[in-house]
Amino acid sequence: MRSIGIIYLTLSGNTEHIALRLKELDPSIKLIPIKILDKIPRFKWRQIVKYGARTIMNRPIKYECDVSVIDDVDSIIIGSPIWVGRIPSPVRDIISSIDLKDKKIAAYCTFDTDPADFKDQLYAFTDSALFSAFHAFKEPLNDQSPQFKKALYSILTALNSSE
Repeated sequence: MRSIGIIYLTLSGNTEHIALRLKELDPSIKLIPIKILDKIPRFKWRQIVKYGARTIMNRPIKYECDVSVIDDVDSIIIGSPIWVGRIPSPVRDIISSIDLKDKKIAAYCTFDTDPADFKDQLYAFTDSALFSAFHAFKEPLNDQSPQFKKALYSILTALNSSE
């Protein structure tokens, strides 16, 4: 069985909830949270219209994440919310700064409106990695539904399958 680490960013708690549920299924999973050090401001619609949603949501954000654990695992699961159709800058920064070569990769996102091109955005940062599974979880989460449980199992099964 492969050793697995989950790199994840959570804002409302949904992405973390999925990471914790995956760890319940496989207690050997190592959780690698991305902790936001800045306070994420609340914007009014007028500001978003004036400055543009992408400009506001993709501003530099201070964060911390212990990526040293990545060397100790064979597989990585990337968990991210979607901000205005994009992967948040802390997730993009971390994924593009670590060596994922020779790792088996799976990913999931949480979203309220549209997961957009989550998969294509990840490919842009991890072109050398082998992706095994993707799943988009619509908020609010219903973690008692059979579809939710099936998605969790499919992520883990894809990572534990032979190459």
